[in-house]
Amino acid sequence: MGEGVALRDSALFGLANVGNAPLAFASDDPAYPIVGIAGIAIGEVYADISGPEVVVTTIDGYLLVFGVSDLGSAGSPTIRLDLLCSLAQIGALGAHNSIYIGDHAINGTFDAGPDGRAEIYVAGSMGLRRFDTPSQP
Repeated sequence: MGEGVALRDSALFGLANVGNAPLAFASDDPAYPIVGIAGIAIGEVYADISGPEVVVTTIDGYLLVFGVSDLGSAGSPTIRLDLLCSLAQIGALGAHNSIYIGDHAINGTFDAGPDGRAEIYVAGSMGLRRFDTPSQP
């Protein structure tokens, strides 16, 4: 570390690793587009689906949205995910977890304001991208 940079003691700031759970992506397709995961975010993408969704981005340009079908248990902590949708883009997406899920404007440049549906904002090698979810009936 550079001179003058002090590391924070995690015990003083209330951080503790309470456990880990691997993710199991549900697919029998050998061409499944999960190569080089760059970012993972959890949030409410679709209002009509119970619970949060998991957004995964890859270095080869995929944005994937998964529904959580099984949260696992203490004896088997694997979280099972089922693919809801995917979209391929040019360039890497979401490196270093640069993903934001919400219904918000970003300085008025991408959105006029909340409209009742979530957007997914992802920074990538080709700039900042916004993905809209469909309007709810």
